[in-house]
Amino acid sequence: MTFKVHDANCASIRIHVQLDGREVHVSDWLAAPSDTGPLANLPKGTDVIYLEPEAPGMHTLGLQGEIQEGGCYQGLFGGWGGTLVLTTTIAPDQ
Repeated sequence: MTFKVHDANCASIRIHVQLDGREVHVSDWLAAPSDTGPLANLPKGTDVIYLEPEAPGMHTLGLQGEIQEGGCYQGLFGGWGGTLVLTTTIAPDQ
């Protein structure tokens, strides 16, 4: 899976990835398109995030954004967004 921040984001975020309610990954900090100074050097999206294989069946994937102080974030923040690309594979019959 990969995640790219939305162009309307005005604060840097990192993404906490949850699978079936447990945290399985935390991304590096990702820059908002409007970031300046040192924050502007942060990536605007993640590299490929690989998750461990899971048992067959239904699963729930959750994303939670953590906002970094700075940019438009001064204690109150209305929201964040981005584009998630998720690729799944089906294990061959054993």
